[in-house]
Amino acid sequence: MVEDVFGAFAALIFVLGLLGLFAWSIRRFGFMPGQPKFGKSTKELEILESKMIDARTKLVVARWRGTDYLLAFGADGVKQVAEKEAPPTPPGMEMPSGRD
Repeated sequence: MVEDVFGAFAALIFVLGLLGLFAWSIRRFGFMPGQPKFGKSTKELEILESKMIDARTKLVVARWRGTDYLLAFGADGVKQVAEKEAPPTPPGMEMPSGRD
């Protein structure tokens, strides 16, 4: 009886460990939709900041190709609120563009 309970508990821990390892590897190696792929060294799209306004509305500042965009995500979809040129990056902090 005790061996059966211990065996079932050990099997449960083993399966949960495998699921955790699988989830970690999916996130780590970029197999989720919207995540960067292997060998992709360019970082053209960047999420700078994100704030929840209320339960349904979220503001996001995104940088794409040297322009900052303020986007509002809500129940009625995505709206661009504002747009401006991104400030220059300090020397030595430039990201590789890959667009030569």
